[in-house]
Amino acid sequence: MSCQRCNTNIYLLDDFTNGCSVCSNCGNVVNNSLCLDEATYDKSTECMSHSMTNHLESQFQLPTAKMKHQSNVSFFSSQDPHTLKLMNFNKKFKQIFNACQLHESIETEAKLLYLDFEKKESMKGRNMDFMVCAFIYIVCQKKNYAMNIKLFGEEFITDIMSCVKFIEESSNIVHVIEAPSDVFHDAQIEAFIRKYSIIIGINRRMIQEIVKLIPKAEFIMRKKEIIAIALIAYYKKNKPIIKTLSKEFCVSELAIKSALREIVE
Repeated sequence: MSCQRCNTNIYLLDDFTNGCSVCSNCGNVVNNSLCLDEATYDKSTECMSHSMTNHLESQFQLPTAKMKHQSNVSFFSSQDPHTLKLMNFNKKFKQIFNACQLHESIETEAKLLYLDFEKKESMKGRNMDFMVCAFIYIVCQKKNYAMNIKLFGEEFITDIMSCVKFIEESSNIVHVIEAPSDVFHDAQIEAFIRKYSIIIGINRRMIQEIVKLIPKAEFIMRKKEIIAIALIAYYKKNKPIIKTLSKEFCVSELAIKSALREIVE
């Protein structure tokens, strides 16, 4: 799927609030059926939800209602075991993924990989936390993002890599070394750099110098807002900027500092 006006998909953004995919370069609505307006059971509130849900997330929810006087034991025992298994995976996945502060695209790819894998293979006897970490790590490798597996905890590396090997061998995943591509650039990171630079009074010449640093962030798998602030702080060699911008735009200060360390390394 790509923008018909720009003839590219590099500017596409998924807007789940309005249920569509939009080109951030020209504003063209590329897909207006991104979300499903179907009632699903929300386990946290024990009631039906009619909020807009994207198709992928709907696979991890119960499309059924709980009767007012029905006990939880009775309700969940009557549900499809496979759907309950998906819900359990999704709960653990969100806990681990949110703690890692990775980019949203990794979440989608990792869940799709899991859905495809669990149709063919049994994960009985495997630790679900380690399997979740393995799916995330494999997707990062597939996308050529240099994610440090120590992010999940250095003491768990052996167990996680065992799960990675199990998934890759079962799925016949082969690592292909690709030839280096053109110099990395990201229009969205640049847009955030320009926006944040105005807030702290950075002039045009300095903004252009910071934009030239974007290739340093090619393999940093963080949100683009975080990368933009880290690049500004790297250029200015001024860590207090991090605190100022993190408060202004509600971005994790710890995540920015982590991204800055990756840039420096």
